Amino acid sequence: MRADEEADFAALETVIKRNFSDFDFLLRDREREKDRDMYILTNRCKRFGAAEMLDKNTLRMITGQIGDGFIVLPSSEDETIVLPPKDGTEYEALVEMVRDINDTEVDADERLSYHVYVYSKDEEMLKIVA
Repeated sequence: MRADEEADFAALETVIKRNFSDFDFLLRDREREKDRDMYILTNRCKRFGAAEMLDKNTLRMITGQIGDGFIVLPSSEDETIVLPPKDGTEYEALVEMVRDINDTEVDADERLSYHVYVYSKDEEMLKIVA
């Protein structure tokens, strides 16, 4: 994994700003607030970056930045979405979101899974929660 590049972990807002210079005109303040709690995990080359969720050092780094119990949503083989810890009652809604996006936006050969994962710092493990 490290032969490819190192982890690239950034807030969604930062990722959008990197790609769109007129970002401030694309989203309203209210919408930007909502996206500040969403992160993208990939690698520097943006290929097969979802493998970063298997790297213990990367997972520890994320814990240091956003806290224990963070949520990982499979996005594609190139990236995953990371959310701060949330109330467990939201997991089913997140599964529906993953399913909908996978079925409508992600090529079948790039899909990872339909599950929602939570990282436990104490166990140093990702677990399927829904």
